[in-house]
Amino acid sequence: LVINAGSSSLKSSSFNLSSDAEVAATKPEWSEELSFGLPAAAAESLTDAVSTVIAKAREATGADPDVVGHRVVHGGDKYVQSAVITE
Repeated sequence: LVINAGSSSLKSSSFNLSSDAEVAATKPEWSEELSFGLPAAAAESLTDAVSTVIAKAREATGADPDVVGHRVVHGGDKYVQSAVITE
């Protein structure tokens, strides 16, 4: 599951990758975009949007995600390269 949280929206896609799949050539098996914090928003907050996206991905694919990735545009001075997010 890949998510990209913006200031008022959450874009997400779920990918099913095999060991020999090339990520760049893989199309998502499911995608969703939710807005939050706006009039007529699909979710009350970012937390609600993430929960909704995970539930919809689970429903669409029939499984929980094995890995979740999040795109961060700028990590400041602390993150200058890709990093694993832990608890």
